[in-house]
Amino acid sequence: GYQTRRVGSIDFEDEFTNVDLFYDRIDCLIVPSFSEGFPNVVLEAWARGVVVAITSTANSAGIVDEGYSGFEFENSVDGLTQMVTRIASIPHQDLSAIRENAIRVLNDSYRSRVVKVRPLVIKNFCSVF
Repeated sequence: GYQTRRVGSIDFEDEFTNVDLFYDRIDCLIVPSFSEGFPNVVLEAWARGVVVAITSTANSAGIVDEGYSGFEFENSVDGLTQMVTRIASIPHQDLSAIRENAIRVLNDSYRSRVVKVRPLVIKNFCSVF
């Protein structure tokens, strides 16, 4: 089970044990990490067609191409606030284009890594194509 807490138009979810259910329920994944080697969670989200926003610190591997395959924001409260506001104001068709771009990047550049990281994602990844 899980619990949802709504603040304005944003739902904050409790811990999930079912990854498929988690990705099916979200429109955007925000990764506010202070440090990250390679954020595999980004690949998982892309495989499910979820828009990703990641801190510039967590994006040190350059996985997200700002505005093309996702979003990058400054690692601060202001940066996070601005990113949530920005994503909420983006038209649906523009978010759809970013989702498609992210899936293209995943397929072209990271497909072998997804196989190694989490076999569960492959089922979902293949269903996107």
